[in-house]
Amino acid sequence: MASFSLQVFLLLSAPFRRRHGSRLLNGSLWVAYLMADYVATYILGRLTLLLAVAGGNEGTRHHQLALFWAPFLLLHLGGQETITAFSMEDNTLWKRRLLDLIAQVAMSVYVVGKQWRQGDRLLVAPMVLMFVLGAVKYGERIWALRAAAARAPGSSSIASLVAHAYRKEGDWNGDYGRLVGISSQDKISIESILKEASVEFQASLDFFMDMTPSNISISPRRYAFFMDTLLQLKTSKNVYGMAYKLAEMHVSLIYDYLYTKFGTVRFHASPKSNPTMVAALQWLVSLGLTSVALALFAMAMAGNTTSNFDYSESDILISYILLVGAIAMEISSIFIALTSSCWAGIAVAKHLHHLDAGEWSGKLAQYNMVDACVQKRERRQQTSPGGAVGALIRRILQAPCETPPPPHIIVSPEVKKLLLDKVLEIAIEALDHNRWDFRRFHGQWALWVANRFEGSDAAAGPAHKALSSIQKLDFVATVVVWHLVTTICFQAGDGPGELTNPSNDLSGYIMYLVAKRGLMVDSNGHIMIAKTQMGVPDFLDELHQDGFIQKLREGKLQYHDRFQLFIAGACMVCVELFKIPEARDRWELIAAVWTEILCYMALNCGATFHAKHLTAGGEFLTQAKMLLFVIRLPFLNKKMLMGML
Repeated sequence: MASFSLQVFLLLSAPFRRRHGSRLLNGSLWVAYLMADYVATYILGRLTLLLAVAGGNEGTRHHQLALFWAPFLLLHLGGQETITAFSMEDNTLWKRRLLDLIAQVAMSVYVVGKQWRQGDRLLVAPMVLMFVLGAVKYGERIWALRAAAARAPGSSSIASLVAHAYRKEGDWNGDYGRLVGISSQDKISIESILKEASVEFQASLDFFMDMTPSNISISPRRYAFFMDTLLQLKTSKNVYGMAYKLAEMHVSLIYDYLYTKFGTVRFHASPKSNPTMVAALQWLVSLGLTSVALALFAMAMAGNTTSNFDYSESDILISYILLVGAIAMEISSIFIALTSSCWAGIAVAKHLHHLDAGEWSGKLAQYNMVDACVQKRERRQQTSPGGAVGALIRRILQAPCETPPPPHIIVSPEVKKLLLDKVLEIAIEALDHNRWDFRRFHGQWALWVANRFEGSDAAAGPAHKALSSIQKLDFVATVVVWHLVTTICFQAGDGPGELTNPSNDLSGYIMYLVAKRGLMVDSNGHIMIAKTQMGVPDFLDELHQDGFIQKLREGKLQYHDRFQLFIAGACMVCVELFKIPEARDRWELIAAVWTEILCYMALNCGATFHAKHLTAGGEFLTQAKMLLFVIRLPFLNKKMLMGML
């Protein structure tokens, strides 16, 4: 019953983790995932030992129904449709699972054989049915783990998969025409988006797992078509809803493939068959076998009055619970898969699937160095003296508050619009003039914005001077400096809200990824962040003084002398930015810096980060990566095209 309860919890709770980043949910699932295997393995071994020790008919007769439960433990070890792996590391352990399968199937065969030779033979038939079903389910789980592990970073099969992706280079050209058609409709067709995501799943999975060759580019003969359709796409009526929904669908399908049975079966089904019908056939067979086993068990119990076996009522009740529970879980898994998995959306089950619901948490974590310093100072001021004992008690009671979880905000429509607008602008620019190198960050997007100021010396000169800091600093230093720049400019309170607010949100999110998650930060980067954080209190005193912003506008640099190096650098950048006459132009530069940093991190932080966070509500960084795939920005390589022509 403990094993059965754990399986019920996993079945019902696992679907929520793709949309929620709750630590309680993930911690509970982790414990249940581990305990489910431990408990089932332990009990199966215990039952086998029970048979070996009992010996003789009298000993085994007393435990006859307990032996009937052995195949159910094999069924439980097969796991649920909604979760095959808790993390990518579990996928890579599929060989260990295969060894477990061999040992546990051998133990189950031993139990069934004992039942045939010494037990109630009326129970052999339902035991065999449940044994076959359990072995198949367990084997299916290992197959799903192996399929996902083949695409895990560091897998030995990566080389062949990359070569396969290169041979199918045409898949990367995409079809902007279909995207234009979808986004031009009066109302977004979710079914059309699902169909598009399904068609491009192989390509999107390769891109997600960083298995796309870097020299793939669009076909030269399609250059004019791509330029025309990109311009149409940029002005389409529902381009924002279509692009982000398609990116969400890609990520959701990838989650199903990596962490659920249903997604793996759907992906590996024959293209000539209906994959959803293949999964439905498997469910019907499972339901049929379990139902027949229930009927045979009921017949055995009905004829038990004339046999020599005396079963306790509690054992009979538990047996019925396990049989009926297996049927109920099978039906529930069907319903949950149809309502929570995007794979089912294209089939007849699309009417049950809540397609309008978000496929991830839709939240941005935030971290601001200056605000964190303010909060820390306020907590210290609120601490009243009370002796060593009182201080210790307050420290214990306030421990959760000393390192609070980062605040999260909903990803606003302004943030989505800013990112997609910039990606489409850069895609058109890349297709028409330049090759954008995503392997390193050097402020190309902001420089492109600054080049548009060439007609105005008052704006162009300061813009290029402000951006020169990016060329001099490494990536982490650039993030810290421009985070402080954004904080100062936001404090100034000028600029249009459609640029200031989303730029500030992206600044806080990227600073959280770098400072709190350590994403793309080496040892020198950690030291630099720590030093900057230590220098923030002195900077805070200056920032909150009246006239500080005005002094920056006037270029009075003597206030920077006692600041930490990167804080002083941020102030110097602000001095140049404030020389730009139009506030909108200033924020155009800042927005370009943050959108390029976001896209650079999305493409270079590694597939491990993206795959890991699929199971904790998802990250906007992952959505940004798949948005780049939707637009095909990394493959709009004009320089290579011209060489080929």
